Amino acid sequence: MSWGFSGSGSSEEIEIEFSLPSDIFIGLGIDCESSKMCDMIVGNGGGRTPSFIGDYFEVEGDREPHTDEDLGGTNDVTLISAKYEDYYSILRFTRKLNTGDKWDSVIKKEKMNLVYAWCEEPFCTDTSSAHAPGSWEIIELDMSGKGHESTSTSIKSLRNATSSELDCRAGSEDLCSCSELIKFKAIESFDDCTQTAAIAFCKANPDVIC
Repeated sequence: MSWGFSGSGSSEEIEIEFSLPSDIFIGLGIDCESSKMCDMIVGNGGGRTPSFIGDYFEVEGDREPHTDEDLGGTNDVTLISAKYEDYYSILRFTRKLNTGDKWDSVIKKEKMNLVYAWCEEPFCTDTSSAHAPGSWEIIELDMSGKGHESTSTSIKSLRNATSSELDCRAGSEDLCSCSELIKFKAIESFDDCTQTAAIAFCKANPDVIC
């Protein structure tokens, strides 16, 4: 993820580019403690499905979010570019720091919680599917951009195992994602992506941490 600011006062905007490994959906939650009651930007870069981006709010958590417009708000996200490369959707968009929409969090130039999530097959198959248990993360990020690499800290660890502690059982967060299995040439395509393949790769490669 990268970002920058433009404008001033009530018109000040942020421009964000972020990428995650899916051509079904990727999402970025702003100022959220969890995926419940969370301001979300969701979209994808293309690939097997048409590219899109939208302004959403996730009411229930781990469910398909509502658009702000469905909830009586406004769509305040403007797409700059969308592309799909090397199994990653890459989205670039702008949004006002303070949109005035009650379904949008105010983006502040200070430490904020961000949620990111993506649709990982075969656990997730379309935009109405919830992401897999390990296909998300909450981070604290200094949005001022000052020393963000040193102040960014993980709140929830996706995969905190060492190679001697890998859990290769079905449903484990240590199993590689579809895009990672393709990268390591364990499978040839998304069509070959199964939990069985992920488990087999995990057991055969105990030193590889995805």
